[in-house]
Amino acid sequence: MNPIYVPLLSALGGAIVGSLTSVATIYFQARINERGERLKQAVQLAIEDHKAAIEVGKTYAHGAMIPPITAFMHYHMEVLDAMAKESLTTEVLHKIVERNKTILKAVEEVSPKRK
Repeated sequence: MNPIYVPLLSALGGAIVGSLTSVATIYFQARINERGERLKQAVQLAIEDHKAAIEVGKTYAHGAMIPPITAFMHYHMEVLDAMAKESLTTEVLHKIVERNKTILKAVEEVSPKRK
């Protein structure tokens, strides 16, 4: 190999590695930002859903057990994740609801009983 090609190949290799690193960084930052936006949306939806549940609970004579906001958050985050993956089907939604029921059941078990 001609010695003049060594610095050229080194420069080309460095440029390729630098480009790939830049592209990978942009890709991962975009994914992290996208996830952060979904989390922000899920929080906003959970807050509004929780407020609505409290209002409905006020209509009952003896009150109602309102799940913690984390249960609402879990539900909305799973739905938004499924939408982002474009895999939100009725079957997936049923699975999300079943997982949420499991969480609500666990919350009920560890919550202090009302007298």
